[in-house]
Amino acid sequence: MKKEVRGKLLLLGILSSISLLFTVIIYYSGFDKPVENYFHYENEGFFNLIMNYITLLGGREGIMVISLFIVSFLLIKKMYNYILFYLVSVAGATLFNYELKNLFQRVRPEVYGSEFAFPSGHTMASTVVFGALALLLWPKNKKLAIGLLVFPLLIGFSRIYLDVHWLSDIFGGFFFATLWLAITFYLFYGWKK
Repeated sequence: MKKEVRGKLLLLGILSSISLLFTVIIYYSGFDKPVENYFHYENEGFFNLIMNYITLLGGREGIMVISLFIVSFLLIKKMYNYILFYLVSVAGATLFNYELKNLFQRVRPEVYGSEFAFPSGHTMASTVVFGALALLLWPKNKKLAIGLLVFPLLIGFSRIYLDVHWLSDIFGGFFFATLWLAITFYLFYGWKK
C-alpha cells in the first residue's frame, strides 16, 4: 500500500475515532439536552435565515447539485476511477444512513416529519461529499482540502441551530461518514500493492 494511501486511511481512522468518542461522551453525559435548550430559544432572525440556507447544502437537492459539479469536474479531468469511488461513497453513505436511522430510531429534538435523528443525514452526506473531494485534493492542494471540511462543520452546526438534531447526532454523522469513507477508500485504493 502506498504511503499516501496509508496516511489518508490513518487520518480517516483518527477522525472517525475522535467523532465516535465525542458521540459517546455527549450522549451518555446528557449534554445533548442543554445544547438543544440553548439553541431552541436562539434560532430567530437573520442568522436563522443563513442557517436555513447552509442546511440546504447538506440536503438531498444540495448534495445532488454539488455532486453534479464534482462528477463533471472529474469527467473533464478524465479521472474515471475517482468518479466511481466518489459515486460509490456518496450512494453507499445514503443507504448506510437510512439503515442506521432505522436501526437506532432516535427521535429528533423537535418533531419534523417521520425521519429519525441518529445519525444526522445532512452531516453524514456532506462529510462524505466534501471528504471524498478533500481526499482527491490532498496532498497537492492541502489548503483547499482542509477548507472543504468547513462545509460539513457548518452544515452540522446548522442542524443543531435549527433544532432538528441533537449534538450527538451530528458527531454520529461525522463518525459514520469518516468510517464509510475509510472503508470505500480502502476498497478502491488500499488493497492494491
